[in-house]
Amino acid sequence: MGRTGHPRAFLYEKLRNYLAQDHPTNPTDYKHAVEPAYADDIAGLARGPLAPIFTNKALFNQKVSEHITKDYEATEPYVDRVFRFLASQRLIVLVLDNIDLYEDDELERTVFAEGLALSKRIFCNVFVSIRDTHLCQTSDGCHFRCL
Repeated sequence: MGRTGHPRAFLYEKLRNYLAQDHPTNPTDYKHAVEPAYADDIAGLARGPLAPIFTNKALFNQKVSEHITKDYEATEPYVDRVFRFLASQRLIVLVLDNIDLYEDDELERTVFAEGLALSKRIFCNVFVSIRDTHLCQTSDGCHFRCL
């Protein structure tokens, strides 16, 4: 991401890229993840604005594809929707590693806050990895990171 990167955009781009890859044991393809994630929208379109073309499957599917593509291009709505569905099916763990790489307190706080917010939006667990750069020891031998 770099020191001047945008944590939220970076996280969402990486998550969308993950969804686009092949995962044989945890499929994220259209049939296994995208279609079920959008099932309520698809049903709503079939009952609502696309009802007149519902029996024309090719045209209906094209319109559904356009609807999903719009979210995909915006990134966040697509990633949120698909990961929420995946999280309803299995445990999702997101690891944010070395967020202290640039030793920039503001960037660390922003990345941590974005990770926490993302965990609440997509119902996943987030682990944050931080080096012990400022390790303190109390009189009882307990170690903790100073903030």
